[in-house]
Amino acid sequence: MPDRLMSWILGAAFALGLMPGAAARASTETITVDLPPSRLEAKVDQSGGSQPSPESWLNVGASSWAPGGFSLPSLIPSAPAFQSSGLPAFYVNYIVALAPASDWTLKFGANWLSLGRTVSIQNVGFASSESETIQLFSLRAGIEYAPISIATRYFSPYIGAALLPSIAIVPSSSFEDTGNIYGGIPLEFAAGSRFQLDPLSDALRGVEFDLAAVGTVGTVEHSSVGGIGISGGLRLSL
Repeated sequence: MPDRLMSWILGAAFALGLMPGAAARASTETITVDLPPSRLEAKVDQSGGSQPSPESWLNVGASSWAPGGFSLPSLIPSAPAFQSSGLPAFYVNYIVALAPASDWTLKFGANWLSLGRTVSIQNVGFASSESETIQLFSLRAGIEYAPISIATRYFSPYIGAALLPSIAIVPSSSFEDTGNIYGGIPLEFAAGSRFQLDPLSDALRGVEFDLAAVGTVGTVEHSSVGGIGISGGLRLSL
């Protein structure tokens, strides 16, 4: 009976870690569990690690886009359609990914283009010409799809679409006595690629060259602003 009682006491001490040897052996035990990387990251996040923020960029550039056949009401009969004034369209956008490492991004921005037209007026005994210049301002709200699966170290193709709420600001002239503001909401489509510039220099890390074909459909004051062009600019990582 004493031997059995002593065995119970020693077994209990070993189980509770009261025996020095048992504590030493318990402190050196290691449990190894293999987890896939995604699951391991999830566990780190659940334990208090911060989630990475979605990427965002500042996008600035210029475009050869201009509407073809765009016209507005005029006091001068047979006034021609507007043409580009010679300056490109300029734009600035803020682009943000929907989630970390997402194929989809949102784009918000603004666009400016100057347009003009000139008409010759034949009067009795002499001829004159009249010119009109208008400013076309647009806001941009759209989305881009750039599949990571086909992106490379050097470029990332994408397609996009956006709404372009637009106003045409018309000053007073021979074409329009008092001036006016006309509005519309065309659609814009784009297909292009972002090219990484950091292989050229470490100073260009986080800078991309953005080149795309752009086109629009829709109207402003019931006149088509459909057109196509090439846009080029920079995307700066924020």
